[in-house]
Amino acid sequence: MTRNQTLAVRTALGRVGILKAAYRKAYAWRRRRDLRCFYQAVSSSELSGRWWIWGGTLLGLRRSGDILAWDRDLDVAIRRKDLPALMRTIDSLTALGFKTRENFLDRGELVALHLVRHGFDYDFSVLDDANDGKLRYRAFTVRAGGVVLIEGSVPAQSLASIRAWGCDWPCAADSDADLSALYGAGWRVPDPSWSALDSPSITKITPCVRPGGGWTPLTPTGQILLDS
Repeated sequence: MTRNQTLAVRTALGRVGILKAAYRKAYAWRRRRDLRCFYQAVSSSELSGRWWIWGGTLLGLRRSGDILAWDRDLDVAIRRKDLPALMRTIDSLTALGFKTRENFLDRGELVALHLVRHGFDYDFSVLDDANDGKLRYRAFTVRAGGVVLIEGSVPAQSLASIRAWGCDWPCAADSDADLSALYGAGWRVPDPSWSALDSPSITKITPCVRPGGGWTPLTPTGQILLDS
């Protein structure tokens, strides 16, 4: 390869690198804009004071102040008693361009629903109040090629906030206890081998058939629409 050819290749590679950097910068800017839009919509809705971030989102914010590098979603929790307010908030979010993506049911109960905007998910988990001062969650994941239902619990807490993307995001007042329940005492140190099945919060794992993908029609109170 001649000197001129070498320079031409380097120039082309440099342009590719510049384009990739520009794309990453534009994507990060758009995601921050969408996150602020989501925050403002939910914070001004009936869910104000009744929703919080948890799971991988809270883990990323506590570790680095941002979404985990491999995550493509925002993890939000609410209590089941607030389902009607959530459904009305979903209507507000869809009016702003957030699209309903899929929801998940366990024995006829809604356990999670996902919205999407610009390729990034906004995931609501519906938690149940237990008699032991904890909140019970349910989620679906894969084990040995099959789908399983995970059941677990985290401490029921009052809410504080954590600053990110120009907003004060509600979270458990004792976020250390919340993260330790889900990820163990060593949550501050990344573990590439960790999976949802390793969570110390799990109380039960049940093999199951994942309730189909897509969006199951729901009533305004978050129940299955029986005539769908």
